[in-house]
Amino acid sequence: MYGTNDAAHPGVAKTYSMKDTLLGGKISLINESETPYFKYAMKPAETRNLFKEKGWEKVVGFQTRNVAHLGHEYLQKSALTMVDGLFIILLLARRRKAISRMM
Repeated sequence: MYGTNDAAHPGVAKTYSMKDTLLGGKISLINESETPYFKYAMKPAETRNLFKEKGWEKVVGFQTRNVAHLGHEYLQKSALTMVDGLFIILLLARRRKAISRMM
């Protein structure tokens, strides 16, 4: 996976430190959950087609569950100086009670 078996590599060291059994294989989606925002969801093939239609060869993804702020804007604008497109992924979910109490 890392192109080396050398335990000095951090990824190899982490893998070697895991338990004896690791699982792998094909992942199958049993059913998609529908939400009020389901119509905006895109499958990976759909996003690749969108990037191709727009002529984007290099794309940076920005994922957040929070409202964008100036720090996010800076990161996004900086990234756009090096790539063709910015793909923003919003994680929409209810706030956890602990987070809601803090705000």
